[in-house]
Amino acid sequence: MSDFEACINHFGFFRVDVFRSRYRLGCRKQEADGKVVLDGKAVDFGSGVVINKGKIFVEYGVFFKQLGYVTEFDQTTQTIFAASEETNIELSVGGDKAVVNGQTVPSKGEVISLGGKKLVGLRFIAAITDYKAEWNGKAKTISLTYQGPTAEQKAAVYDVFDKMLLLEAAGDATGFAALIAEDTEMDTKSIMEQWKNVRTKTTIEDKFIQSYTDTVAVVILIEDTIKVSGGFFADNKSQTMYTLHRASDGNWKVYNVEPMAVEYTNVPGLFNQEATIPEADKAAIGQVFADQIKAANEKTWMLISRHWRMFKTKRH
Repeated sequence: MSDFEACINHFGFFRVDVFRSRYRLGCRKQEADGKVVLDGKAVDFGSGVVINKGKIFVEYGVFFKQLGYVTEFDQTTQTIFAASEETNIELSVGGDKAVVNGQTVPSKGEVISLGGKKLVGLRFIAAITDYKAEWNGKAKTISLTYQGPTAEQKAAVYDVFDKMLLLEAAGDATGFAALIAEDTEMDTKSIMEQWKNVRTKTTIEDKFIQSYTDTVAVVILIEDTIKVSGGFFADNKSQTMYTLHRASDGNWKVYNVEPMAVEYTNVPGLFNQEATIPEADKAAIGQVFADQIKAANEKTWMLISRHWRMFKTKRH
């Protein structure tokens, strides 16, 4: 296991405590005279690199720009906003938590204000942006190497969802079944029934890869799905986590689907729909209601009869 991997738990979140203990340099606050190498290319941060309490800090704007992010700073809240094509980051000066693609990450001591500059922990930012950081004491060099999926690898992952949209538009349940991983623990029978009984249209509003290895990819999607025809379906906007497994043929397959948040977008329309229930279930439910009505009626008549007898007794 690499140093970077040791700092990631099974959810893919950065473990600051482990990372700190491994990379504490034992230096007092001072300007760093070393250099930073980003993906094999030396980067000059000028006086924007300092060492504070044993950690290397870099001026946030310069660093994020080198990583391909655009940034904004809210002076009122002292919050840094950084965004790339797939990642959104929020950091507060002196804060103890950062937000990365909606997930909180411990960040105590990683964002500071010093000499009028807003500085971020270099190794911390490297970790949450999928870079591996390595320190070469002799050369006084810290190397940052991107560890996330390449553009080609991202395209292969996202291709699964492009296919899903095409199959959904065609109502092809058999084609969708071919996208499900053989080792899935999902109820594929129920999924296929849903696909056969209801036609929907989904718009993917946003997506990003939360974690990636050669065999497993976790992708977060923001989806807006509406009913086109068929049985009962509640239109909704959802944040969903898809776990993909790489199949033996090298293609990605859907192993698991986990809704993280759901907002129903057409509640009044729900009352205009009739739930689709199998005939056997419908008969069983009907029998339950019939038995309950019969029992209620028998109890009612028993009470009426009792009161009637009491009334007759009092009259005599």
